[in-house]
Amino acid sequence: MKNCISILFLIIIFCWQKSSGQVVQDIKKWTLEDCIDYAVTNNISLKRQTLLTETSEANLFKSKMDFLPTLNFGSDAQMGFGRSIDPVTNLITFKQNISNSYALSTRLNLFNGFATLNTTIANKFMYKAGMEAEKIARNTLIIEILGQYYQVLYARGIEGASKMQVDLSEKQHFRITRMVGTGKEALSRQYEIESQLSNDKLSYTIAHNNASQALTTLKQMLRIEPGTDFDILIPDLSDLPITLYRLL
Repeated sequence: MKNCISILFLIIIFCWQKSSGQVVQDIKKWTLEDCIDYAVTNNISLKRQTLLTETSEANLFKSKMDFLPTLNFGSDAQMGFGRSIDPVTNLITFKQNISNSYALSTRLNLFNGFATLNTTIANKFMYKAGMEAEKIARNTLIIEILGQYYQVLYARGIEGASKMQVDLSEKQHFRITRMVGTGKEALSRQYEIESQLSNDKLSYTIAHNNASQALTTLKQMLRIEPGTDFDILIPDLSDLPITLYRLL
């Protein structure tokens, strides 16, 4: 019985570890293109500017349509019961009668002091200004995401270099400690290495915090919900683009 419980316990642990490893593996790492596409699609300020541009386009279309004549068509049907006036003879009658009339009218504005023309020119200017403002907002957003993405890469690089320095100092500390124990090195040398190791660990802690803060800042710029797993994909530095990305 105890063997069965032990086997069942090991199976549960194995399944849990496999599931945990699968969750870690499924965490998406964002590329620069992923970050920019997500920001351009979901940024509230850019959406607001896009709506303003669409409104200006609708106003321009309406002002152009104001040059065209209007055309109205209407129909009026009437039904009389009991004592009523015959619409044909205009006499009083007690018979049921039905009448129907149609109307067609049109209106053309020949001259209104160039108000329609000036409105169209103004709306055209507002539409072009809106398009340029949308381009500026989009390009500014891309540049901000681009800069922060490279800031994360820079912080990650400093963090990696600091970790390598800590590992190197730990190996050197281990070697010097052994040599001091055998009398091949002075004790002061060991203290010197320990001080260096402490400084390296402090530098690594600072670099790690800076890298985490840079990643958090990028996550906030993308407006990703808190608690969502987020990380970037470290690209090959030899293939890293230098030019700006898809600016209009």
